[in-house]
Amino acid sequence: MIAAGVLLLLTLAFVQKQPMRPGPIILALGGIVVLWRTRRSDYTLAVWICCLSVIAASASAALLMRGLNNAAWIAVPLAVLVGSWVLGRRAAQLLVATTIAIIVFFTWLHSTGHEFGDVESTKTAAIVIITAILTAGLFGRVMAKRIQSVVQRVRESQVELSAIVDSTTDLVWSVEPDQFTLRSFNTQFLSFFGTTNEGRELTRGLSPAALCPDNPLAKAWGDLHRRAIESGGYTLEWSSADVETEFELRFNIMRRGDAIFGISAFAKDITQQNRARKQVEFLAYRDTLTRLPNRVLGIDRLEHAVTIATRHKTRLGLVYLDINDFKRVNETHGHGFGDEVLKNVALRLQAHLRGPDTLCRVSGNEFMLILPDLHVRQHLANVCERILSGLSKPMEVEGITLVCTASMGITVFPDDGTDRESLMRNAEMALHEAKRLGHGALLFYEHKMNENVARYVRIRDDLRLALARGEFVLHYQPQVDYVRHEVIGLEALLRWNHPENGLVMPGDFIEIAEETGLIVPIGAWVLDEACKQAAQLHRAGWPGLIMAVNLSAVQFRLGHIENDVKSALEKSAMDPTRLELELTESTLIMSADSFTEFTSRWKDQGIRIAIDDFGTGYSSLSYLKRFKVDKFKIDQSFVINIVQDEEDRAIVQAMIQIANSLRLEVTAEGVETAEVAEQLARMGCHHIQGFYISRPVPLEQLVEWLRDYRDTPKA
Repeated sequence: MIAAGVLLLLTLAFVQKQPMRPGPIILALGGIVVLWRTRRSDYTLAVWICCLSVIAASASAALLMRGLNNAAWIAVPLAVLVGSWVLGRRAAQLLVATTIAIIVFFTWLHSTGHEFGDVESTKTAAIVIITAILTAGLFGRVMAKRIQSVVQRVRESQVELSAIVDSTTDLVWSVEPDQFTLRSFNTQFLSFFGTTNEGRELTRGLSPAALCPDNPLAKAWGDLHRRAIESGGYTLEWSSADVETEFELRFNIMRRGDAIFGISAFAKDITQQNRARKQVEFLAYRDTLTRLPNRVLGIDRLEHAVTIATRHKTRLGLVYLDINDFKRVNETHGHGFGDEVLKNVALRLQAHLRGPDTLCRVSGNEFMLILPDLHVRQHLANVCERILSGLSKPMEVEGITLVCTASMGITVFPDDGTDRESLMRNAEMALHEAKRLGHGALLFYEHKMNENVARYVRIRDDLRLALARGEFVLHYQPQVDYVRHEVIGLEALLRWNHPENGLVMPGDFIEIAEETGLIVPIGAWVLDEACKQAAQLHRAGWPGLIMAVNLSAVQFRLGHIENDVKSALEKSAMDPTRLELELTESTLIMSADSFTEFTSRWKDQGIRIAIDDFGTGYSSLSYLKRFKVDKFKIDQSFVINIVQDEEDRAIVQAMIQIANSLRLEVTAEGVETAEVAEQLARMGCHHIQGFYISRPVPLEQLVEWLRDYRDTPKA
């Protein structure tokens, strides 16, 4: 400030070329006062303009006032001071305007021939100068207020923008283009580098490497910004093994012409977004239980493998693998236990695969193996046998030891198909045939399997319509007390009166009906029809006949068997004590928990329970007690040779003794000769059933047979 005042005095002395007078001194002091008034201004440029304007105005006034008296010397500087005081911090605008006015005015005077020493001209000049100064001061004051209002709004906008940037979850910052030191940044940026908002001012001008040297982003700071300058700004996803956070970084280069004056950047946290995307991809292409590729990804990999095999002219093996009796595992131990079994199976299968092989889980207990780069079919057979062997070793799950076996259907590219669809279709056919052969079967696809599949599909489709068309009928086979020559009951046996193939036996369609679930509505129809016709027989003169109806395990698992039995009894008005429900031992095992509840309620109603084909299943004597069984039927495989085979005779004798000990009824099935009937009678089994007594016949023939048997004395 003092230097500015001295500069003013020296300038005036030079311009006047005469000793100092009070006026210039007053002008110089006025300039110093103006500078003092603007010392707190935010406009550094305005201060310097103010200084230059004071010098120029003072010099112009000095030239004019060479011929003035002392009063004029005092009047003019006072006017300058008053005008400057009116403007205050905005003196720069006043002095600039005044300087322009003085220069224009004296230029006009000189052009009209006025002399500077002329008194009248001097008075006029003084009046004009004073008026111009005051006018400019007032005008400047108004403009200053407007400028101040605009500046205030700009500052408010800056504060608002800063609040918005601080509220975002993104990291926002800008840096100097040379050393990449921080120029501005938001609160999230400070937080990421472990700095509080109070240290904002201390942080400005530093590099993140100085704030947090160990931070991964700080380590990559220079490289990221240099790449931004080289590429003109770019976007990339960035992450580090040191942190779990992933960012999407965007760099913008700020230019003024060709010069770079700054770099702004944004870092968006995309960790959750990427996790969600990866989770969606996992759910779309992976099995959530075993974490293996699912069917969708398996098909994609198979197509890729076919392409590679075609290009390199190699063989490719596709294997469908099904875990045998897995439904029984679920029903016996629960689905949670079954899930653990599947996990263990997946691990065992993976342990026997090579690097390029692919294992997929395509459904509940079915897996698909893609085995590329094979040279001979025998190599594929060896691999599959090794897999089956490893899988069949005892497995311990939740403290329970079990053995898993599997069936395999195998197809080979290009021998059995040249595209993905044909390979998968043929592998499924081979698997279906392998399951029919029994546990642990491994079967390569053969072209004749197409005929079997076509037959399967034809029967399945016809079965869907058979019930609605009324194509099912019931035949009945009598059960008699051979010693007393008395009919004690009937077994209802299902037949399919096919419009093209004639009478079809259950062995040709029951398995397909169970696989497709059609056995549920068919079984409900059998119950209704058997109970209805049994009630008719009771009313026709045979009230003591027991009607035996076979139930499938699928009816317990998929249907509403208890409601079906109740509905059949209500519709027919049949006495529940005349109904006998036959189940195989395997059905009891597979539906043990639910069947225990059913048998308890059925026994309360008087319904009888029988075990069919006794001796061919698991034959646990505890089931006879647990399920409150009324009788069991000895399978015909033990009965048919008891006259000639001592072992069969011993087995049958043991079964009869068990029945007698437990006070159960026992019926022998498959009796075809009088010798067998006589042998059973001698062993203590009086109730028999088989062709020797009668073949299964429809209701009309059964009535005639009942009359004939009743009227015919025992031979």
